[in-house]
Amino acid sequence: MNSDAEDNLIRNLLRQADLTNIAVTERTVEAEHADEETLAMFAAGALTDSERASLLDHLARCPSCRELASLIINVQDAVEEDPGPVAARPVQQTSARFLSVLLAVAAVVVLAVALPLFDETGRSEVAERETYDKAARMLAQSDFAGARELVESAQARGIGSARLSSLDVQAMRGIPDPFALSAAGRLSDFGYGIGGVVAMGPGDNSVDLKTASQRLQQAGSESLEAVLNRGHVLLTMGDAEQALGVFDGAIATASENPLAWLGRGIAKYMLDDFAGAADDFRESLRLKPGQVSVQINLAMTLEELGSYDAAVKLWQELLKAPLSDAEKTQIHHNVEALQQGLKQ
Repeated sequence: MNSDAEDNLIRNLLRQADLTNIAVTERTVEAEHADEETLAMFAAGALTDSERASLLDHLARCPSCRELASLIINVQDAVEEDPGPVAARPVQQTSARFLSVLLAVAAVVVLAVALPLFDETGRSEVAERETYDKAARMLAQSDFAGARELVESAQARGIGSARLSSLDVQAMRGIPDPFALSAAGRLSDFGYGIGGVVAMGPGDNSVDLKTASQRLQQAGSESLEAVLNRGHVLLTMGDAEQALGVFDGAIATASENPLAWLGRGIAKYMLDDFAGAADDFRESLRLKPGQVSVQINLAMTLEELGSYDAAVKLWQELLKAPLSDAEKTQIHHNVEALQQGLKQ
């Protein structure tokens, strides 16, 4: 039996569920449950083979999601027969949770029904947004292979964008965030150690960084995500001068973005412009207070500037931050060394 025939059989079986007994109010929202969007895409036959197989395995074990899948399929059937406003129809179940789920499902289904009315650009934008959101979630869960498969499948269907290309590069590099600087924006990620400048070369040798840089350059400058990630790749390659130009351009178009200032500060640090780096790190913290990575970068920069009192104070504040035991031990040793130097 091919997958289409199998899906039709499964959907027919799910349609027969006793909807009058669905206890939607008691459905526990847990990470392992399938969300409404995924179930609606299954009902519409829009999942990839791997996504479909994973969902079927889950449905076999989860009565709650089978019930919700049945609801989605029946609502979809009703909308296909009459695409009028679903929210205006009488509903037998009156629980708040049932109504909220029904309306959420209806929105997904109505969107699917309305897509044929969109022009090609509208359909592509919706498909791109759905692909990006799902791939970003997979990236956050470190499912790098799954994120790449999803993006590449979309691109093969003509669905693409600069930010999708950037996200694909993130998955290729194994960085679990659409913005590399959010996950790997410490000077230590680029070969500089706490307690002294120790250049250890590029911190990422797992992929072809030149290829990553070229792909992000081809993505253009309209996507801030792609621009910032290209700057991060250049920093990782040790090309601080070119990275500085990239971050200058990012700040010119997005001066309120803390990651743009963070990236430029790192580039200036690598170029031994410590005063400029300190200013940029401070601006990044002004825009988004509490960034531990930026605070560490600033403390290291203050040491380079000879501002040891200010550096010690900041290091001591950082000891209260959620750092690893190894990092805290390193900071303790560094603070002791700085304090000894101040006494001499």
